[in-house]
Amino acid sequence: MKPYSMEQLADRQAIVDLLYFYCRGVDRHDRDALAKVYWPDAWDDHATVKLAAPEYAEHVIEATRHMRTAHHLTNILVEFDAADGARSESYFLAWHEFVDDSGEEVFIELSGRYLDRFKKRDGEWRILERTLVFDFEQHDLAGKFASPWLARIRRRGAHHPDDLLYRI
Repeated sequence: MKPYSMEQLADRQAIVDLLYFYCRGVDRHDRDALAKVYWPDAWDDHATVKLAAPEYAEHVIEATRHMRTAHHLTNILVEFDAADGARSESYFLAWHEFVDDSGEEVFIELSGRYLDRFKKRDGEWRILERTLVFDFEQHDLAGKFASPWLARIRRRGAHHPDDLLYRI
């Protein structure tokens, strides 16, 4: 891989920030954040569903409305294939906590990769195509905290606009 130019360094940072903004949008159920991540003509193939980006944003918020989620990105590689085009591979770790239909607490850990194609239009980068690849999955049906002090923590993540992020 050849070194980035100064413009590519700035573009790479804009792309990485966009990837992080996606995680915020999903975890906080922030429709405005998700709307800024994808181009209106983009699509997201999330393995179980492939939808146009606006429909995917609504789908993910509805599908996780009774969940607490946390998405983390690692190993973000960005490759430019044109002045206005790039692709990336981002490893993700995601946690989903919810109560299932039987009343059982469920905790799911997922990991995989987002394979994205980006397009730069009028100086702005956004996702044009997203394909999700799952690598690992683990379920804990016990719903128990590993340490008793964790159960006492009351300042927990929440959906938009109730998360602390929107109040500080």
